[in-house]
Amino acid sequence: MPAINSKTLFLRQWLQRYGWVVLLLIHAFGILTIVYWDRAFYARFTPLNLVLSTVLLSLALPDGKRGLASFLTACFLLGYAIEWVGIHTGWPFGLYHYGPSLAPLLSGVPVIIGLNWFLLSLAAGALADQIFKSRWAAIPAAAALMTGLDLFIEPVAPLLDFWYWEAPAAPWQNYLAWFLFSVLLQFLRTRWLSRGLFSLAIIYFAIVWLFFMYLNLAL
Repeated sequence: MPAINSKTLFLRQWLQRYGWVVLLLIHAFGILTIVYWDRAFYARFTPLNLVLSTVLLSLALPDGKRGLASFLTACFLLGYAIEWVGIHTGWPFGLYHYGPSLAPLLSGVPVIIGLNWFLLSLAAGALADQIFKSRWAAIPAAAALMTGLDLFIEPVAPLLDFWYWEAPAAPWQNYLAWFLFSVLLQFLRTRWLSRGLFSLAIIYFAIVWLFFMYLNLAL
C-alpha cells in the first residue's frame, strides 16, 4: 500500500508541474489543425480532448480524490440534465441543437457534455479562488469567468459543428442561464473541494480562453 501511495503522489506532483505541457500541446495542435488543415478532423476528437483533460486535472488535484467523485458526478448529471431540458424545451438557454462533433449523442445531447461543465467549473473556480479570499465572492466571480469564456465559444461552436442556434446568434438568455447554472456548480465545488492553489487548473483555463480567442480571430 505505501508503494502505491508513493507512486500516486509522484504522478500528482509530476502533473502539477508538467501537465500544462500536455494541455498546451493538445490545444496548439487543435489550432494548427482547425485553422490550417481540416477543422472537422480535430472537431471529431473534442470528446477525447474533454476526457483526457478531465483525467489530467483530476489526477493533479491537490486534495486527491476527496470530494472529487461527488463534484464530477454532479457536473456530469446536472450538465446532461440541463442540456437535455434545453434541447427539448428551449429553456433556459434558448432554442439550439447539437451537431455531430460532440457525438455520441443520447436523446440529442452529447454524453460527455457534463465533462465540459466540470472542467470549466474547476478551472474558473481555481482562478477565482486566487483572486478572492471569500468563498461567497469567488463563487459569482468564477461564474462570471465561465460566462465570459462562453462569449468566445459561441461564435466558433457552429463552425466546428458543436451546436447551432435557431436564432442568428446566441440569445441573451443563454448567457444569463450560463451564469446562474455556473453559480450552482461553483457552490457545489466549494462544498466538495478545498479552496487552494491549483495552478494546473488555472493554466487550463488560460489555455482554453486563448484557444477560443484565437479561433475567433482566425476563422
